[in-house]
Amino acid sequence: MDAALKQSTWDYYSARVAEFDDIYTGLGPASIAKREPYKREAATLHGIVERICSGNLLDVACGTAYWLTSYASRCESVTLFDQSEEMLAAARERAVEAGIGDSISLVRGDATELDVGDSRFDCVLVAFLVSHLTDEQEAGLFSRVREVLNPGGTVLFMDSSWSLEREMVRAKEGEQERVLSDGRRFRVYKKYFAREDIARMRNTHVLDLSIEHFGQVFVAASGAFT
Repeated sequence: MDAALKQSTWDYYSARVAEFDDIYTGLGPASIAKREPYKREAATLHGIVERICSGNLLDVACGTAYWLTSYASRCESVTLFDQSEEMLAAARERAVEAGIGDSISLVRGDATELDVGDSRFDCVLVAFLVSHLTDEQEAGLFSRVREVLNPGGTVLFMDSSWSLEREMVRAKEGEQERVLSDGRRFRVYKKYFAREDIARMRNTHVLDLSIEHFGQVFVAASGAFT
């Protein structure tokens, strides 16, 4: 991925803050015609987050902290990490609404470097980030995740699945155009995950992932480094 495409991808998500949650509520931008799977599978992911995330949690590329309401009550501390000031502001607002605004930490930075100082975590949530990273960037991210996890800590990976429905309208990997409601256009890098990609991640990152959900639009897998 060249620098211009990377910058365009990050600019898109900073600009999309007001529309960020729409994909989970079935409002778009959807790559398949049916919107119901997005809402149904997002509810499934909420249940997975609630079951798995606990202790000292790091939410990487947290965006608006959409999943916070599912993990907040089970966590001793929460660190929200994102490259976008706009996203972190929205995430803090959600945390305040959830009644934990005073007990969260906000960190701005590049997720592939994942600089959180000396902080260490029991659980790292990596949601809808890896699909925007090349394989090299992905390897760098998971190397840093390994370093910031406490021994025996848990990784919860959630992202976009590769399905027959997606195959009809998308390439499995490459550049896509994204358009905001105000008409602004961006180029983003995007890849989708098949079951064999989860197996690849197990081997590449020495990460014992188990698939928690594999659907038409979303995939979730959890595990620990070995």
